[in-house]
Amino acid sequence: MALSQCLCVALASIPDALLGSPGGARGRLSVDPKCIVAANSELRCEGTGVGLVKEAIVFLLDSSSPHVQKYVRQQILIVSKRWAGFVPLSLEYVHFTISTVMPYTCGDGSGGLNHFDHALCAYLIQIYEGASMTNDQLMASAAGITAESNCSGHQLGKKKQSSKSKKRHKEKLDNVLNGDDAKRQEAESEAFYRGRVACHAAIWTREFMHLHLIKDLEFMEKHPGHVVDGEGPIGCICSCAAACIPHFFSHGPISAEDVSESIKLFGFLTEAMQKICSSQNRSVRALVYENLATVHSALVNETTSANPSEIQMMAVHFICKCIFILSEKCKYPDGYFVDLSRNNDEDAEIERNDVRDLVRAVCALDLKAAQSPLIPQIIMDHILQYCMSGALDEGKKHSMPSETSIHLLSATAKPLQYLIQMLDQGNVSDFQVVERIINNALDCLSEYCEKLLRCFSQRHSINETLPISRLVCITTAAFASLFSGLVELSSTLQNTIQVKVERTIGLAVLAVMSSVLNIPELTAVSSLSNTRYDIRGAMRAPGGEDHCGCIALMRMVKTGENLTLKCMECAARVQNTGIVSIYQEMMKIYNTLLQSEAERASTQVHGSGVTPTSRRVYLSAIIDIGIVTTKKYPETAKEIFCIMNDLFQKSINAVMSCRELSGRTQTHKYFILCEASMDLSAFPPSFCNKLFDENNLEMKATEWLIEACISGFSQNNKEEPSESSIYWGRLRGGVMALLRSSADPGFSNFAVQGIISLISSECNAILSYCQQNADVLSSIFHDQVIGDDVLPAGAVLITVRDAITSFLRQVTKQAMDRACEHHAVSSFISVLFGCKDSIFRATCAHTGIKLTTWVDPRPTVLEAWLLSMSEMIKLCIKIGFEDNKEIHQLVGESLALCVKLLMQKCVEKETPGKGHVETLSLDGPQTLAMVEFFEQSFKLGKSVLEVLARILVVEMQLDSSQTAGRDASLVGGGIIFASVYRCASGAVPPWAIENLPAIFESLCICCGYELKIFYAMICIGAELKLVEPYQYGCVRSALAGYYYDTMKLQTREQFMKKAQEILESDSNDRWRKLKVLIKSACGGKKKASDFNLKPQYTNWDCDRI
Repeated sequence: MALSQCLCVALASIPDALLGSPGGARGRLSVDPKCIVAANSELRCEGTGVGLVKEAIVFLLDSSSPHVQKYVRQQILIVSKRWAGFVPLSLEYVHFTISTVMPYTCGDGSGGLNHFDHALCAYLIQIYEGASMTNDQLMASAAGITAESNCSGHQLGKKKQSSKSKKRHKEKLDNVLNGDDAKRQEAESEAFYRGRVACHAAIWTREFMHLHLIKDLEFMEKHPGHVVDGEGPIGCICSCAAACIPHFFSHGPISAEDVSESIKLFGFLTEAMQKICSSQNRSVRALVYENLATVHSALVNETTSANPSEIQMMAVHFICKCIFILSEKCKYPDGYFVDLSRNNDEDAEIERNDVRDLVRAVCALDLKAAQSPLIPQIIMDHILQYCMSGALDEGKKHSMPSETSIHLLSATAKPLQYLIQMLDQGNVSDFQVVERIINNALDCLSEYCEKLLRCFSQRHSINETLPISRLVCITTAAFASLFSGLVELSSTLQNTIQVKVERTIGLAVLAVMSSVLNIPELTAVSSLSNTRYDIRGAMRAPGGEDHCGCIALMRMVKTGENLTLKCMECAARVQNTGIVSIYQEMMKIYNTLLQSEAERASTQVHGSGVTPTSRRVYLSAIIDIGIVTTKKYPETAKEIFCIMNDLFQKSINAVMSCRELSGRTQTHKYFILCEASMDLSAFPPSFCNKLFDENNLEMKATEWLIEACISGFSQNNKEEPSESSIYWGRLRGGVMALLRSSADPGFSNFAVQGIISLISSECNAILSYCQQNADVLSSIFHDQVIGDDVLPAGAVLITVRDAITSFLRQVTKQAMDRACEHHAVSSFISVLFGCKDSIFRATCAHTGIKLTTWVDPRPTVLEAWLLSMSEMIKLCIKIGFEDNKEIHQLVGESLALCVKLLMQKCVEKETPGKGHVETLSLDGPQTLAMVEFFEQSFKLGKSVLEVLARILVVEMQLDSSQTAGRDASLVGGGIIFASVYRCASGAVPPWAIENLPAIFESLCICCGYELKIFYAMICIGAELKLVEPYQYGCVRSALAGYYYDTMKLQTREQFMKKAQEILESDSNDRWRKLKVLIKSACGGKKKASDFNLKPQYTNWDCDRI
């Protein structure tokens, strides 16, 4: 017995030890890849591999007692499964193993699965999975490498694969896949052989699998909460379908003699898969998705003619039936929406998403792929006909539309969009099928919208209308691109389709409007903060954050002006009224939402109406509608602009009403101001400009907003933030949004002064906190007020960056009037000059101790400043303002700021001196912004280096023997290189050093491509020192840091010589080589640093605060 056990374990471990993934047993061996290929070939050979295994098993069976034979028979399956995972098993071997163990299985299906049954299912699954491998996977496997570098999990204690290792792996894989044709032919032959073996194995075990399938399904029906075993009979049949059905597509019946058996197997598998889809157990149905997608993929790849074969059409009907069954099974159960305050069933929502993804997959039309779109079109046609039958069910003509059908329809939106693109490109072979698909999709949605509108008019309960309304809005939003495409193609479409398109768009817009009016966004308190899919009474896409109706209208509007116009025209036509009437109705809905919001408590967002964020989404959409409509129909301008002006004035009045403090708390006042400013920012610049025009009375409202925002900085204390402070933090976002909307293209004088005041107030608050020199709590520089969770510091400065970016985008698209350009640039420069001193003081603010209890605002202020400066440089270069002296002064001073901050950081082997101070951290996106700024700044020429030198030579007290008599730009370049040396020595995170080549190239351009000047800067940077015994930041002697300060003369000469050789070379990667040289001179790669990984830029988005 012991000998048999040892032999079986040894046989089972051979393939994994020699051919396993790098993370398995092979990971402990040092094996030449050629040896692995040779071993692979030997194991695949009958005489040296599988054949020997069979001989060993036969010997064990013949020489063992009956008791031991039972153990050996079970081990046969385990050994064979291990081998099947790496090499193709011969047909004779598979027949031998199955026939040997089949008598010991529960052939009648009674009594559940025994050990043999479990082992047999696992063995068969391995065979089927091997038969499902692609040619590329087989070629990689034969070469002894995995098809994916990360296919195996990461082992504890083992170093993760580096990017270079992944690159080498990819190169090896590409060499294998792009090798000679003989290898690919071998893989194709192996794929055929594996498929043939899998089909035979399925035929030999069909009765066994059928009996156990019925037994398993019955058990799972009785236990709907039980999780199915993926390696049981159900999982085995799903794997079998994914292996055998594609084989039939590619090669037909397994042999001429076994045609009937192949047909029986095909029928058995399709019927079994439909039974699995029909199971009441969710985990059972989940096994179908991936395998059904595999069958579909094979069907699409093998269908090349315009007339699919009989078996291909049978497969199409099989896929469609499975889709219909799955869609019915994942519908919301009866009574699901009785209690709308309950949380959604997470498993149910996940299944609905999976079914929707599956529908998208089987209908997918890849415009770039070589496959024929015929099969996806046929499947889409069947699905839409099924949806149409549900929509037109005469028995439910006056009831709620079918939830299942709408759910299916929503999943076809993207494939339909691709179909329209194909129609536009003239790539449609069967126009009748495409026409029927489009007709059915439009008829379905229009029928659903009509039924929903009827239900609203008949005042059905919200428990009935909410789920249907939500799905209709989701579908409308998904169809926005489809509608846009159809509108653009309207001149080429038949008249009947044009009529349907217009009717569907009109009904969809009216249904969306009614949904916004009748269905509240939240019927009870949202649970999205601690659940994944929120409460059942949330009129949102599962897990979303906005009212579906508001999102649908926004999607229709943002897709394009043509669709926006068509929405209004079609809605007016369906309702038999004018466009202005539709617009008035939209505004009435908005006023109703506004009224509902006013009637709720300031902190309450459920019960009636929508959240403020969703209301603003709706507001933004209807404002865009109004502007687009007046362009097309000037006769409507007077009435529509009158409506918009009334709405605009209402928000202004809300701001002015807050001056009356009686009866209102400070918290409530901040709430009203925030919402009003956010509402005002939704209007276009032509409206928002009035708020910053000194000749308009509306400016009083802006003054009050800015005053309220500035006053909040005085609330800073050493306590947790009050509710008032939290709402003031939101007000900052409202003011930021309003300032951003007012830039058209630049800022007015009043806006400039307001921005400077806001930035200065924030910077003064930062400076005031640092001057306390105490690690105490801050009530405003806190996660709940000014921080990443709400709105980071520097937000107002970012509005300047956004305005510059927006203007740069405009001038890139089309030439603008020079006066307009001058006004915009002047306003940007005025803001930057007006606030630079405050920003420099705040970012350089330091303390004698490390501050840990506040959310440090200095890094994001620095980031915002540097991002603004980078954009300003790009703009000036674009419009020909690069010689502007004010810009050069700003850039030079900003470079000096960056250098000063770098000099405050101790580098490797340096220790803080006496009186060392704590400054802002450089471990974050602020350094990312600094890197970009350095690269952009040098494009303005040597004058920025001269400004830098004039500032720092005096402030740092540099040794005059190294600076006197030298050109200021050379000294400035030397200071830059000294900073580079400090960076490479550990002053900044290692990822920042990787950007040095781009900075070097920019600096070389600054030098006019004079490499002698560039080389001189390298030398000066290594020489610059402070006047003794003066200390600046962490610098005691050499600006470049410890390594250059202690470098021997010979080593220094070798470094300079190597640098000169690199500069004089014609190599395309000389800047990279220079970076490597500098890193090497500065102690090499800083592997043991405490820096974080490369970050993303800070997000100052204020739409959702």
